[in-house]
Amino acid sequence: MKDQEYICHCLELSKNQAIDFLKKNSQVTFEEFQNSTKAGTKCSACLLQVEDLYIRESSNKTVNSKRVVLPNQQPINLKQKFYNLIDKISPNIPWRLQNVFPILINENVENIVWFANYSKLYSKEERVSSYKIYFDFYNSNGKKIWSKIKNLDENELFQEKIPTEMILEEEKKINNTKKNITIGWLSVLKIAKKFGNRGTSRPQIQFKTSLSSSAVHGQAASYNEGGHFTGVNNPNGDRQFITFINAGSKSVNLELYSTSNPMQSDNNSSVTKKIFLKSKSCFIYEIPQTDDFGKPFRISWRGNGHYKAHALISNHDISRVSLDHL
Repeated sequence: MKDQEYICHCLELSKNQAIDFLKKNSQVTFEEFQNSTKAGTKCSACLLQVEDLYIRESSNKTVNSKRVVLPNQQPINLKQKFYNLIDKISPNIPWRLQNVFPILINENVENIVWFANYSKLYSKEERVSSYKIYFDFYNSNGKKIWSKIKNLDENELFQEKIPTEMILEEEKKINNTKKNITIGWLSVLKIAKKFGNRGTSRPQIQFKTSLSSSAVHGQAASYNEGGHFTGVNNPNGDRQFITFINAGSKSVNLELYSTSNPMQSDNNSSVTKKIFLKSKSCFIYEIPQTDDFGKPFRISWRGNGHYKAHALISNHDISRVSLDHL
C-alpha cells in the first residue's frame, strides 16, 4: 500500500514518515536528517532514493556540503541525447540482459534479490519499460534446482528471497553449516515487455545475517582470460574467499597463483590451485592466510571462458559477510 511504502526497508522507515519529518524540520542538513531517521545508514541500498527524497522535500538542497541540481533540471548534452535514444530503442530488442550472482549457502545467511523499476530522472513524463524476470537457481555442480518467472512493472519494487534451504538440507549432512560456507549461483534474466526506457531495473542482491547486511548490484558474466584479487592477511579477524561462476556453455579450466608481493609478476609465481568448472557450475575458494597480520597478498588466475568472479569476506562464524565484484 502506498501509505506504507518503505524508503528504508532495513529500518522499516516509510516514505511518509520521512516526508513528515522533513516538513517539520525543513532546514535540517542531509546528515542531520540521516542521524535523526537513520535512513540509508544500514545496508545503504536505498541511499540514492533517500537523497532524492531529501532534495525534493527539504528546503535545504545541500547533500554532503554540495549544492544539488535535480536531474530533470540539468541541461542534456549531445552525448546524453544519444544515450537516451539508445535507451528508448534497446528495451524492445530481445537481448539476453542477464545478471549473475553467487548464492551463499549457510544457515546464518539470507539471500534476497531486489528490483526497483523507476525512471532514472524520477519524472512521470519519462515512461519506463516493464519486464519479465526469469530466475534460475543452480547448485555448485550446475544442476538447476529452482526457477521462477515474475513481472516487473513500471514504478514497482519487489524482493525475492532465494530458497537456499533446497541446498542447505543436503549440506547439513556433509558439513557444519554454521561455520562452513558453500555456494550456488543465480541467473537473473530480464526481457522488456513493452517500449520504454530502461529505468533503474538493474537487480541487486542482499546478504542478511544476524549482525550484517550487505548488497551488490548485478553484472553479466563476460568472456574472461583471467583476473586478480589483492588483500591483506587478517587471520584472527576474517576469512577471505573468491567465487567463480561459469555461466557459459563450455567448461573452464582455471589456474590460481599466489604471491605475498602484489607487485610481483605471475611468471614468478607457482600454481597454487587448479579449478575445473563445467558449464553452469560454480566454485568457492578460501584464501589461505598467514600469521603476518597486515601483510598484503595477491591471488591471480588464468583461464579462458565465460565466467564471473567475486570477492567474499566474512568473520569466522559467518555472522558478518560482504561481497564485491572482481
